[in-house]
Amino acid sequence: MSDTTRSHSVTPESWRQRLGRNPLWIVISVILALGLMTLQPLIAIPFVLLFVWLSAQTASDLRLRPFKVSHLLVGLGIAIGLQVINRFVVLPLLALFIPDPSTAAASIGLVPGAWQVFLIFVPIAVISAGFGEELAARGYAMTRLAHLFGDTTKARWIAMLLVAVVFGLAHFYQGPLGTAHAVWMGLAFGSLTLLHGSLWASIAAHGAYNVLTALLIVSGGLEALHRAVPWTAV
Repeated sequence: MSDTTRSHSVTPESWRQRLGRNPLWIVISVILALGLMTLQPLIAIPFVLLFVWLSAQTASDLRLRPFKVSHLLVGLGIAIGLQVINRFVVLPLLALFIPDPSTAAASIGLVPGAWQVFLIFVPIAVISAGFGEELAARGYAMTRLAHLFGDTTKARWIAMLLVAVVFGLAHFYQGPLGTAHAVWMGLAFGSLTLLHGSLWASIAAHGAYNVLTALLIVSGGLEALHRAVPWTAV
């Protein structure tokens, strides 16, 4: 065999590459990733990274491209916009159809004046919810399902919708209203990931949204908003 022939020979696929294309493995690993995310996002992080390695994927496959300050700014802007939309439109509308305004905030001690709880909550919101949930849901599950469906534009949006629904159901502990709200947030973060092309933007948006929510509660800003605009009291 000549050197020219050898240079054009096809490199055999590794077992990880074959596993990464296996539909059964894709489905199983996605279920495990989302299940672990539901159990505890911090626990999901190392397992998702293991699934990524086993599937012969890279950070780029998860849209974890090199971080830029613009990702943080976009995420912060989206988080602020979602706060406004949710407080004045989405949550009041959901409450009309789901008469259960209970939230999980009080159950973890987030009440007006609880600044010590807030300081503990911030790193949890950023690392666990922001990074952990986005890595498992939008980073791994959404991209893997899109690959399973053909990795077309349509396939990516279908995968985003499916993951958003599962993401909402994973927040069942927040009650019916919290679950419906989480589905909406899954749609928002998923759309951001697809349109912006970077998972860092949705990580920043998710973490910032949770921190802003906690800040509104602890500072008393949310109670003041409810008094000023009663129909936002959800």
